[in-house]
Amino acid sequence: MAQELGRLAGGIWGERSGSVETIRTELDALASQAGLDLALAHRLTPESLGMLVAPAGSTDPTRCWLLAEMFYLTGRLSQREIEVEAAQESFRRALTLYRRVDPHRLPDVEIPGVDERIADIEQRLADRT
Repeated sequence: MAQELGRLAGGIWGERSGSVETIRTELDALASQAGLDLALAHRLTPESLGMLVAPAGSTDPTRCWLLAEMFYLTGRLSQREIEVEAAQESFRRALTLYRRVDPHRLPDVEIPGVDERIADIEQRLADRT
């Protein structure tokens, strides 16, 4: 799953140029494979997202990270399309979720870690781009 997210990230910022529509479709499919509904997650309040990542009461770190990463990538897609408000909303949701993740409980992934993503999102939110 992490490899697929990394591949999609490459399509967003340059390693391979992918259409926004294609990347969004692939993100939705990947979320579905993980048992997540990305469209539903976008409609929930940031506080309600906790129900998706902690269905049994305690946060599932992998599920939480996965949804956070999907919001992050959705935010980057929105930036690419110069949809500033949509990007900001996705980044706020991603940040809420990343802050719930214990990075020591995640499997090793070859994309940026939680702390790096949090710093990047905080900067993007401060820049409002």
